Amino acid sequence: MFLKVDNNMTKQKNTLNIHVDELIKLARGESSLQLPNDVYAKTFLSLKKATSPRFEIVFAGAFSAGKSMLINALLERELLYSSEGHATGTECYIEYAEPEQQRIELTFLTITEIREEVNSLLIGLQDLMGEDWDYTQPDFDNPNYLEKLRNECQKIISTEGGARKSDIAKKADALKLLLEGFKDNKEWIYPDKNAVRSMNDLKLVFNEAATYARRGSNSAVLKRINYFFNHHLLQRGNVIVDLPGIDAPVEKDAQLTYNKIEDSETSAVICVLKIASEGEITTEETQLLEKIRKNPGIRDRVFFVFNRIDETWYKRELATRLSELMNSEFAEEENRKRVYKTSALLGFYGSQIKHTSKENRFGLDTILKNNNDKPITHQFVYDFNSYCASDKLRNTEFEIVTNNRKEADETYLNILEMYGESLIDQLIDDSGVKEFRECITSYFIEEKHRELFEYLTDDLSVICRHLKEHYEKFSHDLSRQPSKPEAIKAQKFASLKTDLQNIADSFKEDMFKEALKVSEGNQIFKKDFDILKSKMLSKLEELLNGFFLWDAYESARRIHRQYITVPLLSVLGEAFYYLTSQLEDVLAQECENLVASFFERLINQVYKRDYYKKLKRLLGNDVEIAESLNKMKCEITKILKEYAHQECEYYLREDPEFYTDSYSKNFPNSHESNSEVLEDEDEEDEDEDEDEEYVENEDELATSPNLLEINKKVGIYQFREVLQQTFKDYTKESIESVQPVVRQLLQLDFQNKVEKTIQETFYHTFNSILNANLQKLADKKYQEIIRQDELARNHLKREIEKEADKKVKERNDNVQELSKKIKRYNELIKSINSCLKDESSGDKMLLLEVIEEFNQTKEELPENGKFLQGKSVDEHSSTDPIEKSVDGNTSIIMKSESVQDVNLQQKVEKKRINKAGGFNPKASK
Repeated sequence: MFLKVDNNMTKQKNTLNIHVDELIKLARGESSLQLPNDVYAKTFLSLKKATSPRFEIVFAGAFSAGKSMLINALLERELLYSSEGHATGTECYIEYAEPEQQRIELTFLTITEIREEVNSLLIGLQDLMGEDWDYTQPDFDNPNYLEKLRNECQKIISTEGGARKSDIAKKADALKLLLEGFKDNKEWIYPDKNAVRSMNDLKLVFNEAATYARRGSNSAVLKRINYFFNHHLLQRGNVIVDLPGIDAPVEKDAQLTYNKIEDSETSAVICVLKIASEGEITTEETQLLEKIRKNPGIRDRVFFVFNRIDETWYKRELATRLSELMNSEFAEEENRKRVYKTSALLGFYGSQIKHTSKENRFGLDTILKNNNDKPITHQFVYDFNSYCASDKLRNTEFEIVTNNRKEADETYLNILEMYGESLIDQLIDDSGVKEFRECITSYFIEEKHRELFEYLTDDLSVICRHLKEHYEKFSHDLSRQPSKPEAIKAQKFASLKTDLQNIADSFKEDMFKEALKVSEGNQIFKKDFDILKSKMLSKLEELLNGFFLWDAYESARRIHRQYITVPLLSVLGEAFYYLTSQLEDVLAQECENLVASFFERLINQVYKRDYYKKLKRLLGNDVEIAESLNKMKCEITKILKEYAHQECEYYLREDPEFYTDSYSKNFPNSHESNSEVLEDEDEEDEDEDEDEEYVENEDELATSPNLLEINKKVGIYQFREVLQQTFKDYTKESIESVQPVVRQLLQLDFQNKVEKTIQETFYHTFNSILNANLQKLADKKYQEIIRQDELARNHLKREIEKEADKKVKERNDNVQELSKKIKRYNELIKSINSCLKDESSGDKMLLLEVIEEFNQTKEELPENGKFLQGKSVDEHSSTDPIEKSVDGNTSIIMKSESVQDVNLQQKVEKKRINKAGGFNPKASK
């Protein structure tokens, strides 16, 4: 009967594994359902824990915390070796077995594993052992080598003062035990295969297995010990794991515990803490708690046991410290009833001697007997006597007065002869072991299984909630999609006008933004304009440097050949015409470049705009937007060239200040400085080289970086003095002598004009012209675009018809595909819920199904340019969704043949009644 139930449970868990895996694949298959990977990982781990045949419960803690004794007390059998100090030296697994199948199996290390450990220990000892040893290849086949190495380790231990006195001594002791264990168990140690042997193979009885687990030479060469023991706590896959202490003297032993804590197979941890005896949490214990919390397979299945609680009964400072720690650092766990206080030694041995009697001296001759020749009082006796002398029994029926002068065994016997079994019952209750055993047994036998499935339920519900919402949203979206091509075409044609309106709005807004960029100083346009400015100023400087006064003089004289001389004003006029015409050419050319650059960028940007692409798709053309922009480029270029001509007309007019002294009034020393220059020029004794050098220096002066500042020092007053002196004979030399000053005066006049053009008038004019033309074009194209709905309809008619058929097919395919997914989802949910209901006693259902229906909106079909709403069910195809109300929720299902048959019958019945002239209330209803 038990086998049948177990087989059914295994089959059900296999089904659960398969269906949960498929459910997760469904969720991962939805690309729009982006759940974090850790959600799936957490669910898989919960599933593994819930369906695994094993549930490993690790007892972890510091050495001498009492882990092994607590396990013995829990199982009510002295199964594991327990003593003060570092007792357990290997992993111990305790699993369930039927009474006739109880056994113990020992798994030995291989020679390869032992060699690696020896190498590691030798490297740590090489400074003390010298260089005569081969640390990489120990000779395991040479008994003399191994014995010599063992003796060397013993010397180090003696030198250090004991096996636990230093890290070096601990390593030496570990190596010595390893060598001794290899020697004693050599027949069970294979090169590359772990030998597994039972106690019968080793010719040992069941009770002697504890000596192999005890830290020593035997445990040093053991990989693990497996106990197969008959106890109800071990049923339903519970496996108890005992490990060496986290602060074991041998690093390898301590690492065993940390590795197991991080192992995904570990399902629960019982932390045995030494706070009750130490008064505080050790560094190793804190590290242990951190590692436990990082293992997602453990979750909150952590139980805290403050063992050796009896020490707080007669050490009040320990009791106070323990209370403070429990109220602070363990308050949350205490609220969850996962914190226990025990005295494992008193509780275990108390339960063992409970049924002893005076005849065997209350267990001194049996349970508490020492097998050594020298009689030694058992630790339990001392702890029992201390318990009886503590305040723990105050205000109870037991009034015990101990005599310190008596031997411990004698005191023990006297007390039990007086109070017997009733005192032992009180001891067991006070030890906390009974309460711990009952709570732990209840959890691991009854509650654990239900809790595992509740965790699985919680984790699965996250995935299913999102998947269910996804299906429902997808269903809702599909229901809003038309199921007939006519409806899709109607929607498409109806949206054309809106689409064109949006395109027109976007184009108009785009033109406004581009014009605004110029007026607000767009960086690209500003860069182009800076080029114009630079070229104008460079050209002015080039023209001034290349201007020769004598050439202007000759040009003016050619106009009036009948005269020999030319007035100064005619010479200046030629200079003005010359500079103006040249600057106008530059300004006109740069205007053309500026406009070309602007419109090239603008047209390229328009090509990239979504509205332009949509317009081309809707109409097959762009309503000549690109052509219009190119025409506008030519028009604006022409306008700006005309403006350049008009602007440069003003260059022919002298500045009002040209004939005043205003430029020199701000520089009172300028007259004197210029007079000195002129005086130097008048000296007749200077040779021709000096004159040429003077002219050359003046040319350099006119083209220097501080030219404008120098020019400001030149006024009409100085110019008049120059003319008065130079033009007396109108020789070429006289005219050329004042050429630098004339250049300066021309620059002073033209530079202000050019800068004003660039910085004020031209920039403003360009903005105005550009804004006006872009606005005009935007308004025109806006009107043209919104009137193109008929053209768009004709252009897209065939495309829309194809698209409508494609959309309907896609929609129907999606409906069918989604219907299959929802159907499969619901099947999985029913199966999973059935498993969870059975496993969790129906206390908590897992998941909600998705109703295999979709919300449906009314179809809109075209008729004479209008749209019909609310078509009857009969007008839908067999694959169309129809409305249905389920529990107040309006939804749709895929119409089946049975529904069509009912509708057909209703039509036939209605026609029959109409012909008969009768009235059928049922049909009417």
